[in-house]
Amino acid sequence: MFWHAEELNCILVFFVSALDSFRLLNTEKNNLNIIEGNTAVIPCELPKGNPRPISLFTFDNNRIEIEPHSSRNQIIVETNKFHFVCFCLPIDRYKILPSGNLHIFNVRETDSGIYQCSAKNPLTGDIVNNTRLTILQVSKRPLTHRERQPLATVYKPPVASKVLVGDNYSIECVITGWPKPSIEWEKYGDILPDKRSEVIHGTLFLYNIRLEDRGTYICRASNTNGQSDIAYTALVEVLGKKM
Repeated sequence: MFWHAEELNCILVFFVSALDSFRLLNTEKNNLNIIEGNTAVIPCELPKGNPRPISLFTFDNNRIEIEPHSSRNQIIVETNKFHFVCFCLPIDRYKILPSGNLHIFNVRETDSGIYQCSAKNPLTGDIVNNTRLTILQVSKRPLTHRERQPLATVYKPPVASKVLVGDNYSIECVITGWPKPSIEWEKYGDILPDKRSEVIHGTLFLYNIRLEDRGTYICRASNTNGQSDIAYTALVEVLGKKM
């Protein structure tokens, strides 16, 4: 059978995979001092890539794997091609957020060390490293609530963000202190989306975004030490998806 050219409707789709380098905004190490029991954030502002890159982390030069139902054990993996040490960490204390940041909940002294993030292209496997390191130092919690530490911001939410209808979105807000502060979210002049929002360790998760979810969200931290609350606002703009 022969086909005339005018009878064929061909669509050629070219997919170009790419992975940029990290933006080098500051070469100084990121020193993070946290009291036991609080939440630490290892930042990882992912570079642009196609498809969107995923974040990887090392702890004291050992690769981190986050697995459910695992205890923190050092595992040495050997093949005929490579040799590396891997820390398998329990998912209940370690979580990589959609932003790429690593959150460590209820930090312990054993979490102290040097962290580095990398970006990986999930299609090609290419990896680029962030040259800026985070040094986490976890100090023992005070013996009593009378030994108070002031509230301190570890990670504040972005001032403004744009989100597409139907997407999920998370807004991180991490504040530490002693006694450990409680973090609450509210929507200015409105209530949080019913059954489509939840707050986990200070991060606000919004699911299946709708146009009515646009507005200003407020993160507020407080504890019992009598210090003034810390509050941040995050403006969320919702855009309709292009047809």
